[in-house]
Amino acid sequence: MTAPRLLSFLTQIEKALANIGCEAASKSGSQRVVNFHKGICRLAFPDGAGSIVLQSYVLADGQSCLKAVLSWRGSNEVSHEAVYPQGDFNWTLAADRIAEIWNAGPTAAPKSAESSNIDLDAIQAAIGSDRYANAG
Repeated sequence: MTAPRLLSFLTQIEKALANIGCEAASKSGSQRVVNFHKGICRLAFPDGAGSIVLQSYVLADGQSCLKAVLSWRGSNEVSHEAVYPQGDFNWTLAADRIAEIWNAGPTAAPKSAESSNIDLDAIQAAIGSDRYANAG
């Protein structure tokens, strides 16, 4: 099983958003930031509409996992979506699912027990550390 690169999966999510008519994804000016060393990247939509943060890591049992943290302008709610690729995994469907959740907005996003504990400033600090590349 080969997982796509973070930016490749982020591109799949952005294309899925455009395919479902998401206004934020159709506007130019989205910004991508990636920290390859920490396995984390962020897509920020224009006009501060929100963001999607992806983090790639390996679980204790050796299984790959991808975590998406979705946030929206004007809302303190965030949604955590985990992707556990197994077998003949369809990355396009996973990107479509994340795009649909982000496009539906914060009230439609599944509630997470961690929602109120997320520290978006810490995520931004990790991305903006000394080993980052701006891919936008």
